[in-house]
Amino acid sequence: MSKLTNGNIFFKYYEKEEQENGAYWKYLDITPDDELNLGLNLYRWDIYYIITNNIKNPELKLKMTDQLKSLIRNSKTLSFDDEKVLFKLFNIDELKEIIVNVIQNFNIDNVDVVIDVILKFDDNYIDWKREQLDNIFGTLIGYHDDRLFIKCMKSLIGYTELHTYFVDKYRDKLPKEYFLYFKIKSDSKFIVKLQKEKLKTSSCIGIDPNIKIGVEIEVDGNYPFSGFLTNQEGVSYRDKIDPTVPTGIEVVTKSTFHDTEEDISMFEAICDTMDNLGYYYDELLCDAGGQINLGLDYLDSAQSILIFYEIFLNCEELLWYISNEKGQIARCDIFENSRMHAISEIIGKRILDEDVTREEVIKLFNARYDRNADIKEISFKEDTVCLRGETEDDYRFEFRIPNGGCHAKTWIDNIRLYGKIMEISKRLANIMVKKEELTEEEECLLGLKIDLQNEDLSLEEKLDILMDLLFDDENIKDIYFD
Repeated sequence: MSKLTNGNIFFKYYEKEEQENGAYWKYLDITPDDELNLGLNLYRWDIYYIITNNIKNPELKLKMTDQLKSLIRNSKTLSFDDEKVLFKLFNIDELKEIIVNVIQNFNIDNVDVVIDVILKFDDNYIDWKREQLDNIFGTLIGYHDDRLFIKCMKSLIGYTELHTYFVDKYRDKLPKEYFLYFKIKSDSKFIVKLQKEKLKTSSCIGIDPNIKIGVEIEVDGNYPFSGFLTNQEGVSYRDKIDPTVPTGIEVVTKSTFHDTEEDISMFEAICDTMDNLGYYYDELLCDAGGQINLGLDYLDSAQSILIFYEIFLNCEELLWYISNEKGQIARCDIFENSRMHAISEIIGKRILDEDVTREEVIKLFNARYDRNADIKEISFKEDTVCLRGETEDDYRFEFRIPNGGCHAKTWIDNIRLYGKIMEISKRLANIMVKKEELTEEEECLLGLKIDLQNEDLSLEEKLDILMDLLFDDENIKDIYFD
C-alpha cells in the first residue's frame, strides 16, 4: 500500500477514500512521526468524527479507531482537539496513563491543554490531579516563563481546592496583579462596584451628550490577564486577544456610551482596572494603539460633515501632536501613512456640487467605498480619521490615536477634542444657512474657520486659532497647550 502524503484529506469525508488504497486505508500504516509531519495530530477530532459518523466499512471503522488510539498513546504531545477525543476513546485508567506519559515528555507548547484535560477528571481523582499538576508546575518554575506560569495558574480558577493549594505553594512566585485578577474573576460585580466609587468624583467630558462614543484600547502587558471582563455583570466592554499586540490585549465597547457621569465613571473604572492589572503602552514596541469612534448621526447635514473634514484636514498634523499622551513616543507611521490629501483636494477645490446630499457625502467618504468609481482611494481605513459603517445607525468617525495605553485622562482629553470639532462643525453648518443677521460671536466663529485655511500658519498659530474655535474655558485650552 502506498504511503499517505496529504493530511488535508481528513478535513472532511470523501467516500472514494474508503476504497482499497484510499487515504483512509493508508491512515492505518502511518507512524507517530508521520502523523506529526502531516499535521494530523492537530485534527484528531476531525478524524474521529469521520470514523464515527461517515466510515461505512465496519472493518475499516474498527481499524481506524484502533490506529487513532495507538497514535494518541504513543504521542508525546496533545493538541487542543484532543480534549474532545480523549474521554470518548479511552477509559479513566488509560487516560491517566496517557497524561503521565505526556507530562514525562514535557512539551511547553501544549502544557495548557494537558492541564485542561487533567481538570476534566472528577474529584474522585483529586489526589492524582494534584500530583500531576505538581509535576507540571514544578517543571514550569524551571522555565522562568512568568507569562506561561500565570496562564497555567489561571486555568485553576474555578477549581477552588486545587487553586488554593497551588497559590499557597507558589505565592512568592505570583505578582500582585494576579491576586487582583483572581479577585475580579471571583466577583462578577467588581467593575460595577468600582464604577460606583468613581461616580462620587467623576465629571462629564464636556461634549454634547447626544454624541455616541465608542473606544478600542490596545495595551501591552507583562502578564496574560485576558478575559478579565468576561464574567462582569452590567459592563458593556469586552477584552480580547489582538495579534497586533501579542503581549497585551484590546478592550472595546460592546455598545456606545455618552458623556454622562455614569458612563464616564464606568470608562474610568475600566481604564483603572487595566492599569492595575499591569497593562501599559510599551514605547519600545510601539505596537499598541487605539481608536475613538464618534457617531456620525450627530452631523445631520452634508455641510456639517464637509466642515468637519475641512477643520480636521487643516489641522491634521497639529491634532496628531496634541492627541499624543504627554511624554510618550507616538507611532509616527500612522500620521505619515495617512492619505487624507484626497479628501482635502475635493473639499479645498470645491469639487462637490452645492446640492450634494448627506447620503452622497457619506458614500463618497466612507472607507467601505475606497474604490469609488470616480475618485480612487478617496478614503482609507488607516487614515488618522476615516468614516466607517454599514448603516445610518453604524456610521461613525473612527479616529486613530498616536499611542495606546490605559490612562483614562488621555482618552477623555482626546474624546473631548474630537467631539468638540464635531460640535463646532454642526454649529457652523447651521450658521451658514441662517437667514437672519449673524451675531458677533457667529461671525467670529466663521472667521476662525477661515483663518485655519491659511497654509502659512505655524503649528503654534494654528493651535491658538483651533482652541479659540473649540473652547471658551481657558483651563480646558491649557490641557492642549501643555
